Amino acid sequence: MTLKRLESNLKIPQKVIESLSKEIINGNIKIGQELSSEMEMAKMLGVSRGSLREGLAILEFLGVIISKGRKKVLARDANKINKILNLIKLSNNKDIIYDFIEFRRIMDTFIAELACERANERDLRELENTVTKLKKNPDNKKADFQFHINLSRASHNTFFAAMEELLIYIFGTIREKASLFPGRKDQIVKEHEDIFIAIKERNSSLARRRVETHLKNIEEILKTISS
Repeated sequence: MTLKRLESNLKIPQKVIESLSKEIINGNIKIGQELSSEMEMAKMLGVSRGSLREGLAILEFLGVIISKGRKKVLARDANKINKILNLIKLSNNKDIIYDFIEFRRIMDTFIAELACERANERDLRELENTVTKLKKNPDNKKADFQFHINLSRASHNTFFAAMEELLIYIFGTIREKASLFPGRKDQIVKEHEDIFIAIKERNSSLARRRVETHLKNIEEILKTISS
């Protein structure tokens, strides 16, 4: 399998998927065929193994590839991957961002409600750990993303958890844009801490309101930036 080296200024997960799609279309990778090791693929693509895993994680979640032990095997054809690429490319359309936030407002508020009911002590510790990391470094976008992933896992609904992770991979640039707004970084820390406190107190109505506030603030900032 020969993969074309990626351009450094392009969105890495998307380009990993596009590169694999081209190899499948060209017949270099066939259904049932084992992919090269992460180390080999990362080297050929010129990306870090962490960035490579982001692209592979999206494909695995959507069933394009499957894991067999430590090996990954192609399970779907190029048509399936192209449909995924169409979804990812939506994230580059500024008009779709507000649809995304609206969708998350529905999903994330319900996730928060479930987390209030179902979160165990381990879930609460992991949420608190990500809040602590954000307090130490408000620029830590990985901690921000991990908070939302941990929150979705605390719902103990496998589909919600998987969907949240996928959406963060695809639309992760929203956080970067909003965080540039003056005062937003400190606001991000407070909003996440407020959500965590509501979850810890098992106050589902408060948790829902705080998630709504978090997403509404993002939406208002993006509108301000766009104008």
